[in-house]
Amino acid sequence: MSTYRNEKYGFEIDLPDGWRITSGFSRVPAVLSNVIQNANILEEFSNGDKQYLNIVVEVMQPEIPPDINELIFTLNALEMHYSDVQFRKITVGGQVHACVSYVINQKGWLKKYLIVLNGYGYALTASCPLVDRNTSVEETWDTIARSLRLLNPIDASVLAVNNSIQARRAIELLREQLQQQVKARTRQ
Repeated sequence: MSTYRNEKYGFEIDLPDGWRITSGFSRVPAVLSNVIQNANILEEFSNGDKQYLNIVVEVMQPEIPPDINELIFTLNALEMHYSDVQFRKITVGGQVHACVSYVINQKGWLKKYLIVLNGYGYALTASCPLVDRNTSVEETWDTIARSLRLLNPIDASVLAVNNSIQARRAIELLREQLQQQVKARTRQ
C-alpha cells in the first residue's frame, strides 16, 4: 500500500499495490473537466489495468447529508440517462455516507463515493469497462474509499454551522425541493 496525502484539503487515502497517480495523456480528461466544468479534480489514479479513480473536492458548509446526495445524484442520473443505478451506504471517518454504482453508455461501470467530512465534500469516482465489472473490483474501490481519513480533527466551527437553525432549515428546504424535482422527473 502507498498513501496519497493532500495537505490543502486535509486528507489522505491508501492505494493498493499497483495503483499510482496517472500522468501524461491520460490526464487530459481530468484537465479538460477542470477547465470546462469548473471541476476541481485533484488527482486521478489508475492500477494500469483499465481501472481509474479520481477525486473531486469542494467546500460544503453546511454539510449535505447522504439522503440529499442521493437525490442530487438521482436527478443527475435521470438527466444523463445512466442505467443500473444502485445506491448504498459506506462508513468513512465514523460517519455514514452515500455511494452509488451505475453504468454509462452501456460501456462503463462507475461507482461514486460521496463522502462529506469537516466541511468538505470528497467525491471519489472509480471506473472500469463494463465487461470488467466484478465484486473483486468493487471491493478494491470500497477499500480505497474507506481508507479516506482527515489529517486534522473535525473543526468545531464546521459543527456549529451544521447544527445551526439556519443550516437545518436550508437542508430541509433543499430536501423538499429535490424530492419534488425527482418526483416530477420520474413521472415524465
